[in-house]
Amino acid sequence: MSFKPKPLLGRRINPYHPLAQGLVGCWLLNEGGGDKIFDLSGYGNVGTFVNNPTWVPDGLEVTEDGDEHVTLGRSSILQPSEITLVVGAIKTADIAANNTGLLRTPQETQNTGGILAIHSDEKARFFIMNLADNQWAICESDNIVPLGSEHQYIGTCDGSDVFLHIDGVLQADTESVSAIKWGTVNQDAAVGRYNVQTPDAIITYAFYYNRALTPRQITSLHAEPYAMFEPVFDPVLFGYVVVDGVAPTKSWQVRHRILLMLGYEDL
Repeated sequence: MSFKPKPLLGRRINPYHPLAQGLVGCWLLNEGGGDKIFDLSGYGNVGTFVNNPTWVPDGLEVTEDGDEHVTLGRSSILQPSEITLVVGAIKTADIAANNTGLLRTPQETQNTGGILAIHSDEKARFFIMNLADNQWAICESDNIVPLGSEHQYIGTCDGSDVFLHIDGVLQADTESVSAIKWGTVNQDAAVGRYNVQTPDAIITYAFYYNRALTPRQITSLHAEPYAMFEPVFDPVLFGYVVVDGVAPTKSWQVRHRILLMLGYEDL
């Protein structure tokens, strides 16, 4: 959960930030009205409302009974060989259905790609369809998802290993695949849905990467989900930020920020 407010509507991503690399879908859910959500990644994956999800101060509320969700299209950019799905969400009621979707990739009749979901046992799950045996590789959270508080869910697959992180913490249940199966997709990616299963939840943001984030990047994304919106030049670069009463030397700050902007220093 971020200690900083969401960037204002219209704020641009810093394309040089390490957490902007491979970001092909970025929905902040800060529009506050209307029936679309806009993709700030630059790839144009605009979301369209189905069954009227509700705007709330924290983002977008969906309910299981109403099957409210947002379709995101099925662009080929959303069908990568590596993937990371990221969702901030607040569960608002106990889950009755199996595998209610927080964020899903494009699908071929629920049989391809990946899904972040909350199951009827109240645990989070990350699914990847294994090309070798046409079966889901499923990572499940260590603990149940509590009601009423925001948590961050990150599922990642580097093409072989599959992991689930909750609030930056790697969960014990890990899996492996030969590759991610895609096939011929015939259903859109979606926020707030798997097949017909929608959770009772408020979705606060959703990110979609066409690469696997590193553990250190996942930790950083949990600490500050909106880090990729930091400006290229900020007060730190010019020596105006004081840490523990001491301002780092300007030369150190310049070097550090330039390396980050160019992506040479891993988060």
